[in-house]
Amino acid sequence: MGDYTDRLQARINTQRADVGHCNICGSFGRLTKDHVPPKGVPGPSGFDLYRIQQATGAFPLGRARTFQNGVTFKTLCKGCNNDRLGGTYDRALVSFCRTVSAMLESPLSLPSKINVRLQPNLVCRAVIGHMLAIDPGRIAAGTMEEPMKTYFLDSHAVFPSDIHFFLWLYPSQRRVQVRGAGRTSISRGVNPFVFSLLKFFPLAFMVTQYEGPEVASGTVSLQGMRRLGLTSDLDIVFPLRSIRSLGWPEFPSDDDGSAVLHGSGSTVAIPKAAKATPLRK
Repeated sequence: MGDYTDRLQARINTQRADVGHCNICGSFGRLTKDHVPPKGVPGPSGFDLYRIQQATGAFPLGRARTFQNGVTFKTLCKGCNNDRLGGTYDRALVSFCRTVSAMLESPLSLPSKINVRLQPNLVCRAVIGHMLAIDPGRIAAGTMEEPMKTYFLDSHAVFPSDIHFFLWLYPSQRRVQVRGAGRTSISRGVNPFVFSLLKFFPLAFMVTQYEGPEVASGTVSLQGMRRLGLTSDLDIVFPLRSIRSLGWPEFPSDDDGSAVLHGSGSTVAIPKAAKATPLRK
């Protein structure tokens, strides 16, 4: 336990050497820093980054990696970062987040649900690109990440039929980055599922191969984007009376006896002005 605690308290690595293999396309060359999430989304810029196991309160917080201008991962080539993300996909994600933020922060009394329009195939590619940028030196591979990579790299590709994309409202300034975690529940017999996750105000985004009721409840599915073109619009509805708990799905819950398994690609970014208290509840 002592060695494990020591590893948790070590400073988090968020970048590779100047030259290496891109996390997404695998090309070898000069690497660039990817902002996760992109610059322009609502929220503060200064953060202390911790491993997700530390943010549960089960272990001492230890040494944070501090960022003054947003969390970055030096893992992507220029083509994936500057051309695809910055040049094409991120603008739709930033615009969508700003629209939702303006609705939630409106002084007017909100209805039980809000309707929002987005460009889903641009937004999803942006989210997937930033998910795959997490965890330096980990090139996209496997039954979930291979389809994600193909979809991101090919702007004409249809969203993969064997993965699912969910999003929901996330009213917190803490940011969560998870690449490839597993959640299960022994006591309730809930089906296990693997997921990657990005959470930052005002939204949470999850990619998974599972679409059961444990995932679909309180979330919005973007499966309808498979019939749409790259820049086509889609209208979605967010319920305001059934928002998921702030720590779902990355933290275990006593309510369902769940357990969550995380690797090195799971971190929590706490705003520097905020008190570093556990995020589970």
